[in-house]
Amino acid sequence: RGFTSEEVFDEISKKEETYFIHRLDRNTDGIMVFALNKVAEEELLLGQVEFYVETGNEKKSNSLFLSIFRNKEISMGLKERLYEQYIEEQDTSKSVNLIKDIYEILSEEYPNEAFPETLYGSYLYFIRDKENAALHFRESIAMDKNQPLLWVYLIEIANEKEDKAESYRLIEKANILSSEEPEFHFYRTAMLIEEKRYDEALKELEEAEAYMDDRNPAFKSMVYSTIADLKYRKKEVESALLYYDKAVKENPKNYLALNNYSYTLAEENRDIDKAEKMILE
Repeated sequence: RGFTSEEVFDEISKKEETYFIHRLDRNTDGIMVFALNKVAEEELLLGQVEFYVETGNEKKSNSLFLSIFRNKEISMGLKERLYEQYIEEQDTSKSVNLIKDIYEILSEEYPNEAFPETLYGSYLYFIRDKENAALHFRESIAMDKNQPLLWVYLIEIANEKEDKAESYRLIEKANILSSEEPEFHFYRTAMLIEEKRYDEALKELEEAEAYMDDRNPAFKSMVYSTIADLKYRKKEVESALLYYDKAVKENPKNYLALNNYSYTLAEENRDIDKAEKMILE
């Protein structure tokens, strides 16, 4: 049987044997669904929240969302999955109070789990209360060190405070804990360049390059342009030009790379027209 109104969820939820919702079609009136055999109560909950989000019923979706987090019979794994899925679809600026409510529920139920601290730290980071965000991130890392993004946040917070000692300490520890994160190698590169340890910095960048993927072209461009700078310092001109070219292809708005690329072309008397065009850009 097909339905085209949100009343479907109220009706389906009353039937104990019905737990799985399969979407057939969308239209302006709502969502068409039909019920199958009992598959998983968790899928029903996810489907309900998704439905209310998509139909713009924020009050209903938030109420259901919080009720799920209050339900002690629902696993932490599902709650994490639901949170990630739900927040991705929301305007985060409108979700900060909801996040705070969830943190209060979860921190009481799971006092020794990392996720509530990560959640609330992220909320504080978003509202730019970074000092308190750092406290929650440290609490979370103390329970689960394998959270690369939190290490990145902590390093950025230390850098913003110009606390070099703390930044260096975090960079070194992060590299030991997770050597396959390109961002950590890049941060360590900046530290080594400041100390004029250029050969070591280049090795760190090569490590970063080995672990990069295509999800962040701006970051890839920064890595390539920094490799190019160090290559040119070592008088490896051809290699430097190759990396400058890769940098501007990844991110044509990397103005530092454009500037250094054009300068190197002009300095080496190579492709003056290309150099002048980049300067004009």
